[in-house]
Amino acid sequence: VEVARRLTPLFRPQDMVARLGGDEFVVLLKNTRDFPVEDVLDRIMRQFVTPISVDDTPDIAMTASMGLSRFPLDSLDPDTLLHQADQAMYEAKRAGKNQFRIYQSEAVEQV
Repeated sequence: VEVARRLTPLFRPQDMVARLGGDEFVVLLKNTRDFPVEDVLDRIMRQFVTPISVDDTPDIAMTASMGLSRFPLDSLDPDTLLHQADQAMYEAKRAGKNQFRIYQSEAVEQV
């Protein structure tokens, strides 16, 4: 709930933030030609700097590993785009977590 609360204000009304399950979220950004998506990813990363406080328990530190795929550049199919973003996210995790990767057809681009 806290992650969703932090993420939702970062986006425009035409964008969508949804929880896939567990600790995985998907963000759909529409019409991104006017701004670099890397800026959006950086804003998301900054939301995870402050730990979460839950009642009387110790603060919970958070990190974010993110993957990005682009319509129509990477695919026209929503399931394929989600799979590609997932591949890029796992590459970010393998690279040490708390970072993002952009899907590339031959390899995941390191950013």
